[in-house]
Amino acid sequence: MTSLTDSGYRYTRLNDFPSSSTEFFADTLQKQQIILTDQDKDLEKVGDSVQRLKNMSSQIGTELEEQSIFLEC
Repeated sequence: MTSLTDSGYRYTRLNDFPSSSTEFFADTLQKQQIILTDQDKDLEKVGDSVQRLKNMSSQIGTELEEQSIFLEC
């Protein structure tokens, strides 16, 4: 909406136009949510890998204990 003020200058109300900054923020928020979802998936994979390593190290420890018994005999 264009109007004349008392001084004769023309101005346009910013509220009358779709805000490109609002679209930018919405787009940025959507991208951030996608990034967070991807990070969550990656962290889950890392957690699974850590769990596997924990199990393997436990098995190695058990095997070492058994081997040390044989070496002591």
